Amino acid sequence: IVISLSRLRKRALLLAEEMVEKFSEQQLHFKAISDTANDGIVSADQAGNVSYFNKAAERIFGYTPNEILGRPITELMPSQYRDKHQRGFHQFTQHGQSKLTGTTLELQGQRKDGEVFPLELSLSHWTSSGAHHVNAVMRDISERKKIEKMKSEFISTVSHELRTPLTAIRGALALMGHGNKSGNFNTDEMLPLAQNNIERLSRLIDDLLDVEKLEASQLRLNLHAQPLCELLNGAVGHHRPAAETAGVTISMAGCEDAQVLADTDRLHQIMANLLSNAIKFSPRGTHIEIRTQLLDTHVKISVADQGSGIPDAFRERIFQKFAQADSSDSRAKGGTGLGLSICKMLVERHGGEIGYTTNPGHGTTFYFTLRRATPTEKAVGY
Repeated sequence: IVISLSRLRKRALLLAEEMVEKFSEQQLHFKAISDTANDGIVSADQAGNVSYFNKAAERIFGYTPNEILGRPITELMPSQYRDKHQRGFHQFTQHGQSKLTGTTLELQGQRKDGEVFPLELSLSHWTSSGAHHVNAVMRDISERKKIEKMKSEFISTVSHELRTPLTAIRGALALMGHGNKSGNFNTDEMLPLAQNNIERLSRLIDDLLDVEKLEASQLRLNLHAQPLCELLNGAVGHHRPAAETAGVTISMAGCEDAQVLADTDRLHQIMANLLSNAIKFSPRGTHIEIRTQLLDTHVKISVADQGSGIPDAFRERIFQKFAQADSSDSRAKGGTGLGLSICKMLVERHGGEIGYTTNPGHGTTFYFTLRRATPTEKAVGY
């Protein structure tokens, strides 16, 4: 009996050691999975204090585990909502099988530095030794919200840009049809209106296609060494009629005699976007000036207007796609918000840089650089 008890004791000890080892392995396995997860995983005890905080949660909230463990989980929420979340937390721990289990909520989180951001949260409930615990899987959805806002603005912008010329074309065609029936209508009055709006629709479609090609690196540039002044004079001449209609003048403040490596059509497209914007946002009776400056390996081209300048809130996203200082459907100035984004991509494909300076109430200057061509440089495709 003694021998049997001894054997049983040894066997029990071996089983216990195996169980401890397996448990340790499971803990390490869980920690490895948790630390490589993209979502923040935060656990809290029945009192609502943080008991676990994974690596992704550290990245999201800016706290280290030592800083947040043992503190109320509601400190991860904006202060004005903490009491509400604390009450909800206690209700959840008492009734863990409630409708919140497994559901996804959208609310606001707060980082260590005080920044408030949109947060997606999923809750689960578990019990250990009679005590209730909560697991929260958290995801920072700031980028998703930005994309959703851009999509919404894009739909609004494109709808506006499509509806305006289509309405004008439909009205022109209706008048022409009515005039033909009555025999006293001059179609020459409506044809230019319809033609201008058809061109506006065509530009919108071209912009959308160009953005897609540039982002997919499918737009090929034919770079040639060619005279800068000739290119710029051509762009200015093309936009003078539009400037005169808007009551604005355009001039070249001299031009540096330089050869640049550029795709003619795409350089005209860059200048067309910059000059069209300058004309659109310039008050009547003001002046637009184009300047050039020789740099070591590049030439800097600037388009300066005397408009109202760029609003502070718009400056950080001015080169983003579909960006509009006024994205409302009733905005005074038309446009898709694609022009400057296309300019940036085209300039960078040329090996240059683009930027701007602005002085509220006194105008804005957009500038970009092109690489100077060497005497031996031939045409290249890029």
